Amino acid sequence: MHKLHTKVKGATSVKIGDKTFELDDKGRFKTSDFPDALSRFGKPYFTPSMQEANRARLAEFQDDKIPSSTDPKFFEAITQAVVNLYSGKKTKFRDPDTKQLGALKPDNARMIGLDPNFMKKWLYVAEIAGLMDEPTDIVEVRPSIPLTEDEAEFRKKKKVEKWLKEYPSDAQSTMPLHTLYKALKIMGKNEDEILYANHEDPLGAVKDIVKEKLKSWAFDKDAVDPFDKGKGRSTKMKTGAGTFYFFIKYLRHYLVANGLGIPKQSRTSVLSQRVVGHGQYKELKAESYQIEQMKDCLKQGYEKGIPKTVTTIDKDGHESQWHPTKEDWYDAYFYFSLGMQIGFRAEEAFTIPVYLHPIEYSVENQGVYEAGKVGTSYNPKDALTTIHLFTRKTKHVSIPTHAGVIFDKEVNDMIKARMKQVEDSKRTNSKATLDSLGIVKHYNRRVSKTITTESDETKKKIELKSETNTIHSLIGRDGKYAAVGTLHQEFASTSGKYATNRKHLRDIMRHCYTHIADPLPEEYFGLMPLHSIRHLFAQYWLEESEWDYGFVARLGHWKTIAELENSYGYMTDKIFNKKWSQIHKEAYSKTLIKKGDGAKEVRDALNEVVVAKGKTSLSTQLDSAYENTAEIIAEKKEELNEEGANDDEPLTEEQADELEIAIDNFKNNPVDIVENEK
Repeated sequence: MHKLHTKVKGATSVKIGDKTFELDDKGRFKTSDFPDALSRFGKPYFTPSMQEANRARLAEFQDDKIPSSTDPKFFEAITQAVVNLYSGKKTKFRDPDTKQLGALKPDNARMIGLDPNFMKKWLYVAEIAGLMDEPTDIVEVRPSIPLTEDEAEFRKKKKVEKWLKEYPSDAQSTMPLHTLYKALKIMGKNEDEILYANHEDPLGAVKDIVKEKLKSWAFDKDAVDPFDKGKGRSTKMKTGAGTFYFFIKYLRHYLVANGLGIPKQSRTSVLSQRVVGHGQYKELKAESYQIEQMKDCLKQGYEKGIPKTVTTIDKDGHESQWHPTKEDWYDAYFYFSLGMQIGFRAEEAFTIPVYLHPIEYSVENQGVYEAGKVGTSYNPKDALTTIHLFTRKTKHVSIPTHAGVIFDKEVNDMIKARMKQVEDSKRTNSKATLDSLGIVKHYNRRVSKTITTESDETKKKIELKSETNTIHSLIGRDGKYAAVGTLHQEFASTSGKYATNRKHLRDIMRHCYTHIADPLPEEYFGLMPLHSIRHLFAQYWLEESEWDYGFVARLGHWKTIAELENSYGYMTDKIFNKKWSQIHKEAYSKTLIKKGDGAKEVRDALNEVVVAKGKTSLSTQLDSAYENTAEIIAEKKEELNEEGANDDEPLTEEQADELEIAIDNFKNNPVDIVENEK
């Protein structure tokens, strides 16, 4: 879906109703114009942008025409269109029960394909702009994190306000506020005490309590949840380096903003921001023959249906047996083979649709994302397919998609086979045929409806709305690993049976890791059976490309090469020295060959054949120069790394991947999708 950005290209203001809104340097409404934005929506900023799908939906239900995005009155027309729907004036919206023209309440916005928060936010704009006859009766949008009275007071503290003013990027959502609040609670300190103003060594005191309480809590899976009355850790709270990273990031910002200086920290410091995600696993390497053994194991499953039982392990470590079908084995083989070509993450893999479809974002991210598409495309000229991933784990990037051409013939054939199933489904409505193709054509979407009882009380009722499905999954049948209708959305629906099916796919993968002729270490591959494929992908292609970090980073959509070097780029000293020696000799050859006197001797000395036959005096000197040069370069590199180190750099993509950073993420679940059994 394409987005309309009138705010970006040169616009410094937007006129809506009686008010002209000045925009900041990032094209956003100024927070002074919308003082309640943070408390209502969890973010202080509004961005005047509009997805084409939302514009089209609004236009469909309006008497008045909505002008093009290049028209200066575009956003005023959009705002007025939302007001019309809300008020029931100049609208074509009909109540699905009474069939009468009427008003649409925000909580029922999904009836016409709009997000409730979308309506609420633009009604707030209308309110400020003077387009409302009277203030709305809309309740505030539920914040992403329910606030206690104590936390609400914490957010009003002057020192907290000072921090957010000093670090405006931290003020763009409520997550940093809640993260710092939680960190202080775990350490048993308030916003004043953590500064240790009267301590002879304030920074040392902070380090001591961070190490004693905060770090130990972050890495303890049985730590007590401070927000659950001490009864035990909530399942929403994660442990590990990722959680600790965010604690330290916002704690550092808060301390510095309030006068406690933090000089550059070593990697061993508890206040360091240099977190390594999977570096401890870089020695865990699968050889090429083991990857082939994996494929053989998976292929035997879908071709012969063996083994007939696979072990599954529940969250408490209890084992049980289940019986995978040939289809289950095929899904695993497809997943593994495609993963070795594009290095996807689990969520990216399970939500690849067949053919290209515009991605959908939550209303909060309309001003963050750029337009993009997700799915498969096929080039008949070279008979190759391209996979377009929706990289949901990396929402901070401007284009949340990654495309990779698939050159492997077998994987191309599997992709084309699924595309053919989708094409074949268009010519039939037979349920038996559609089931055999793994296609769902119709499904029921759950919608919330507000009803009034006889006693004039209002309550919500869940109803089903029939939808036609045009977006079909690439891996697995429709509705197996993600809900039908949500593959292209920012938050695909993946709970319930979808989670169970994913777990079974992990069981199959784990079985093969540990049952091939040369088993892979269970402590890594067994614990993270799907993410391990990304690990295999990285190391395999690093070795095949002779450790071309830039190539593999682009191939597997890593943001930088640093994570590859730390976590996956384990190059042996033997290979490194061979590569470096060759580069070194070629470089010297280019330099010295230009000289007249002794040029032949130099060329011979640098020639691999001559050097292999025996050491000349010159080659011995060059070997010595090589060793000295290598030391100098290594020292210089360390100096440059230290000088250019950014202690506040964001978490790398891979660290955020399997660590599942979640600082009490209370996001609303997407609309439930259920398949139509017709």
